[in-house]
Amino acid sequence: MATKYPDFTEDSRQSRSEKFMNIRKTTGFTLIETLIYAAIVAGFITVSLSVVYQMIDFSGRLRNQREINENQRFLIQKLDWILNSADTINSPPLGGSGNTLSVNKLNFAQNPLVVDADGGAVRLSSGGGLPVPLTNNYASTTNLIFEHLNFSGQSALRITGTLFNASASTSIDATIIVK
Repeated sequence: MATKYPDFTEDSRQSRSEKFMNIRKTTGFTLIETLIYAAIVAGFITVSLSVVYQMIDFSGRLRNQREINENQRFLIQKLDWILNSADTINSPPLGGSGNTLSVNKLNFAQNPLVVDADGGAVRLSSGGGLPVPLTNNYASTTNLIFEHLNFSGQSALRITGTLFNASASTSIDATIIVK
């Protein structure tokens, strides 16, 4: 069997520049194709970065809302604990309202318990000691009002106010029956 060699005769008739032009026409991208592909890639990157930014921003806003909700929950639980087995509500008086709550608990050595708002923080002091913040630095409080009510012969306390931070806020509106 004889070995067949490729026929280079047709290629040999073309000059080097013609061969280069033929190769150039069949491979690579034109300038317009390159610009179109670059625009498509740039658009994809822009959309991707925009989506990622929105996800990160949403995550931050969600974290702020969660902080507000946790502060609200903790504050209501602490007020419920204060009013559980309360002996006397010193302030506000029955039928009155104010921005300070003072309570004496039964069998509690550190009476009175005083809750107030100062500088955006809700604070608790016991036995006349230094106040301790009940809310953290990620939440501020405004318009905190305590209303001492008579609810069917039982003493009740209504708490209203607003907790907020840079991107979230919630209203406090709770009524706790004094036990």
